[in-house]
Amino acid sequence: MGKARKISEKLATDAKLRNMLLNIPEDHRGFSQNELSEKSGIPRTTIRRIESQAIGKLTDYIQQFISEEGSD
Repeated sequence: MGKARKISEKLATDAKLRNMLLNIPEDHRGFSQNELSEKSGIPRTTIRRIESQAIGKLTDYIQQFISEEGSD
């Protein structure tokens, strides 16, 4: 059950971050990966990789949580 708790805490943290991002002022929203790249100097491929990994990790956490909840 400890592992399920860690996963649920991680999901809660991810949800807090998502809510923070949703509350960003309108004038700071809507940058494309290309715009972020130009403004930050970070290569677009790096931004794309970060975004893809974040989505993949969230999916993994959800799958883990569901499978462990089913086994409890």
